[in-house]
Amino acid sequence: MGYEPSDDRNASPWLIENLNPSRYQTWTWMNLKRYESQFTTEEWVDLLMQTLGLNPEEFTFRSKTDPVGEVDPVLRETIIT
Repeated sequence: MGYEPSDDRNASPWLIENLNPSRYQTWTWMNLKRYESQFTTEEWVDLLMQTLGLNPEEFTFRSKTDPVGEVDPVLRETIIT
């Protein structure tokens, strides 16, 4: 996303600078549970960020806990401790 102010009231100041298509497979929580031990905490947080439509590379680990914590406050406490 980008922002470019304009004097034109009919123009939107928001620009889409980059759009990457996503492909999702059908996964169940049972499938994820099977692979849980193979992921680090940071990898799990990155996965959650991506499911929220956010690019985890744009955030520090600490700032990733804010959007994830909004989805599940209990999960946030688990990640921080």
